[in-house]
Amino acid sequence: MNKFIAYLYSFLDFNRYPGRYDARQRHAITTMFLLSGLYCVIALFFLLFFGLQSLALGRDAYAFVLLGFAALTVCGYWLVWYLGYYPWISHMIIGLYGLLCLWLFNNGGEQGTAPMWYLLFPVLALFLQGHLFGMVSIGVLMGVTFVLASTDLFGLDTYPYSDAFMQRLVAVYIAITALTYLFAYFRHQNETQLAKINEQLETMSNTDKLSGLLNRRGMEERLDDMMQTHARFQTPFSLIMIDIDGFKRINDEYGHLFGDYVILAIAELCTRNMRKIDDVSRWGGDEFLLLMPGTGAQGAEVFANRLREAINKSPFTLDGNSIQVTTSFGICEHKGAKIIEKTISKADDFLYLAKQRGGNCVIAKKAEAE
Repeated sequence: MNKFIAYLYSFLDFNRYPGRYDARQRHAITTMFLLSGLYCVIALFFLLFFGLQSLALGRDAYAFVLLGFAALTVCGYWLVWYLGYYPWISHMIIGLYGLLCLWLFNNGGEQGTAPMWYLLFPVLALFLQGHLFGMVSIGVLMGVTFVLASTDLFGLDTYPYSDAFMQRLVAVYIAITALTYLFAYFRHQNETQLAKINEQLETMSNTDKLSGLLNRRGMEERLDDMMQTHARFQTPFSLIMIDIDGFKRINDEYGHLFGDYVILAIAELCTRNMRKIDDVSRWGGDEFLLLMPGTGAQGAEVFANRLREAINKSPFTLDGNSIQVTTSFGICEHKGAKIIEKTISKADDFLYLAKQRGGNCVIAKKAEAE
């Protein structure tokens, strides 16, 4: 099943609208699209079966409507996929099924048994649309049904159901709606709680405990998203590799607690000086990696020098110990490189060159096109 969902996930072109859905939403939409497709297959089976049966019995008008709904189901499913409005698939299905129920109610079906199909509507509406939209659809269907049954507003010749039949139909319909709603509501509550827990776990797994910045895993996810945007829109971006000069000496002379304080302070300076669209991570040890979307090497170099000066001017004082901290920067613009690892490697090379020159400096260069 997971392989099939993965295949369907690749079948749905989420990149058509980059940034519209996050990973969790994509998974939920893919699952719903699969379940809606299974419903369509089942619906097609019954529509074709009863449609062809009616055609064989000479009930051409009845057969035409059923086969028409079968065609609408196929065309609607394809249209939603083609346009890319995947979340609308459930509304399309419930809308068609509601229209079919109304037509069957007005027609009566075989010996007045057509309204039995109403009993499936609450289950499908609440399952596919959720407890809020589902209840709206259920209420609309029941309201229109009462209008058809009690008035000649539309000039339709509604099948003459007995009062006892209508009372029992409504009672069972309400009972099924109530039970299904309770199930859908508690399922929604559980899914919401589970989503919050997963979000917290995701944040913890992507966050460096000491600095509060993204860790290496979290930054790699940001870089993957940036690469997708770059591949689609050719958006430039730059990477800045930052290293604390003489960090081992700081740990040896002042202790690891002071070293942790320095890392935390520089993390705060990075966050305070960068833009909202930028991302910074603790890449490892005393190294930081900063992602600047929409910025070339020249702009990243200007920012890096500003950040370097801010660090130089900042006091680093803890437990009576006060020192000056300097940093080195290596910058590489991603432009034409096929893989992000090459850009990271070049930024690291430029950082090493900055360290060789004595530190407290910035070296930047564009990535070579491939």
